[in-house]
Amino acid sequence: MTGSRWPDTFDTILRRYLPLSGGAPIAGRSLIDLGLDSRALISILVEIEDEFEVEFPDDYINLQTFGDAATLWGVVDDLRSHESDQEQAIVDLGRPYGG
Repeated sequence: MTGSRWPDTFDTILRRYLPLSGGAPIAGRSLIDLGLDSRALISILVEIEDEFEVEFPDDYINLQTFGDAATLWGVVDDLRSHESDQEQAIVDLGRPYGG
């Protein structure tokens, strides 16, 4: 983990598509102020979905979700939890009753 509350992989993805110099801080700063544009947003979205095995619902693809790194990571983390809950429910459906 970085000094922030998200994994290094997440930080690396953001840095790949935002025009930051060196180790410029991301935490606490608007992604738009850091250079987020429509092309970067889509690239970040696709890479996050692939890396963290989540799918953003259409109504999550907005400037509020992508407002800053902490908000975006919070959404990703919630989606991961939701995906995990759904996968467990599917596994549970395959178990014999009472098992």
